[in-house]
Amino acid sequence: MQIKELTAVDVTIDRSGKKMSIIWGDDHSSEYSFDYLRSICPCANCDATKHGGTPVNDGSMDIARFKDIAMSDVEEVGRYALRFTWSDQHDTGIFSYTYLRGNCLCGVCKTKWKME
Repeated sequence: MQIKELTAVDVTIDRSGKKMSIIWGDDHSSEYSFDYLRSICPCANCDATKHGGTPVNDGSMDIARFKDIAMSDVEEVGRYALRFTWSDQHDTGIFSYTYLRGNCLCGVCKTKWKME
């Protein structure tokens, strides 16, 4: 991984389209739907494996349950992450840029990040 690949140059929130786009330092563009982001929340409440439990968020979390989710707010956490507040009042997930890039759904990223 190179620093450019993990540096968010531009983050665009499209509330009406229910998606977020990131342009990375290596000129790659990633797009994430709100329901997808909510379904991959990395917080301890959503990812029970952090406490030795069964994962709630193991990549198979039912994205359909978040089809009506809206983003109420987004804030930058330092220079390394974003934290979202969702319409279901959930706001404890800190999405690092490394985590977001690793969860880009494009074919290039899915192949590249799985190999590294």
